[in-house]
Amino acid sequence: MGVLDILPNAISGVYFIYDPDYSALSPGKLSALRECSLAAELEEAGFGQTFYMMGYYIHSCQKMRYKAEYSPSYLLDPSTNHFLPFKDTCEPILEEDNHAIFSEYLSGKKSLPKKEQQRPMVKLEVNSLQADTGDSDSSEEAGEDEDERLRSPPPPGFLPPSALPKELLLSVYGFDRGTAVPLIMSRAWRTPSEQIKLREGIAALGAAAEETCLFV
Repeated sequence: MGVLDILPNAISGVYFIYDPDYSALSPGKLSALRECSLAAELEEAGFGQTFYMMGYYIHSCQKMRYKAEYSPSYLLDPSTNHFLPFKDTCEPILEEDNHAIFSEYLSGKKSLPKKEQQRPMVKLEVNSLQADTGDSDSSEEAGEDEDERLRSPPPPGFLPPSALPKELLLSVYGFDRGTAVPLIMSRAWRTPSEQIKLREGIAALGAAAEETCLFV
């Protein structure tokens, strides 16, 4: 039995439970392949680019090493919120530093021993850390200082909080003085700090926000 989180642009594997009598058949690998296939099916059905996320990865934990067997695979650098190729970039660094911050190695701030430097690594360009959030007018809506506090790029599977589709924003409702109104017409939306929280909530829910949510 598999438990999944379905996000706007990703499928996240949470748990997989099986009878240990069948462990020789590697049902966990079968589950992962089926979930990868589901992501491809959703993409083909028109739900946009859909990624398969296998959760946390700890290189020193033997029980998690199986995640590295799937290829191509990528790890998230939390310092830049950017995904990096595992085999060519992350693995040689993790072999030397289990607690590595990848951007420190890729920018030259830290270096690997010479034996590892012979392996090809993706170079980090300053411009690559900036994600395209789409709507160039977004800073006018939330205020330029507040907009900079939104995560950019957004977490995997999230819509860009600073460039949410206008159709979606018009479809989400909230309470203002006891009356349900479009969220973008509420007093909370006009408060920059509150708007940031609301944008991030809608970005996480995607289209489901208009179907199931009434922000209070």
